[in-house]
Amino acid sequence: GEPLPSLCVGTHLKLSKTAIDRAAGELLGTGSCEAAAAPGTLIPGTERMEGKYWLLLAMLLATARVTWGGDSVCEGMPDCERSAVELIAAHGFTPQPHTVRTHDGFLLSMHRILPAEEGNKGGGARIRAGGGGAVLLQHGLLDAGHTWLLNGRGGSLAFALADAGYDVWLGNNRGNSYSMSHESLVPSDAAFWAWTFDEMARFDLPAMLSYVRAASG
Repeated sequence: GEPLPSLCVGTHLKLSKTAIDRAAGELLGTGSCEAAAAPGTLIPGTERMEGKYWLLLAMLLATARVTWGGDSVCEGMPDCERSAVELIAAHGFTPQPHTVRTHDGFLLSMHRILPAEEGNKGGGARIRAGGGGAVLLQHGLLDAGHTWLLNGRGGSLAFALADAGYDVWLGNNRGNSYSMSHESLVPSDAAFWAWTFDEMARFDLPAMLSYVRAASG
């Protein structure tokens, strides 16, 4: 196929720019994003790129704000660059952040969507006119919880459920832009990344489900 244009990756949410820059530099063969070729220059050797580099590219595109030739893909779409907290507040709800510890020490960020008038009532159970129970919305591969908010109040499942009276929670797996913390490790430690998708199912999801059950009553 055709080689890809050069790319430069910017920071988004809590994702480390240093980590992004290092990964982008390896992908581009330049050592850093800033040292990349001018916009419009083709990545050398794209046709010979190994599978691991295509995976790296997919991860960068999924977790960071990417620019092609200097123009942000978020241009003209204000929600695109907002965090989950900002998105929830912008559409008339009160965001309630929570931190969940997994059995193996990861600290996962979750976001609860509360009606504006209930935002200061704490994290306990709540009863709403719609009578709905708690709902955990969990993102897919290489994504984050704000994916359930990006279509706005009238087109996002999270907001539709909240409007219908459900207690909506947004989960975030380890390693995405919201869950880059551990009780004893930092992202620059190799051990921080010593897990697979199995651990997301074994540790992350059960921890979030248990937390939601306890908090929602």
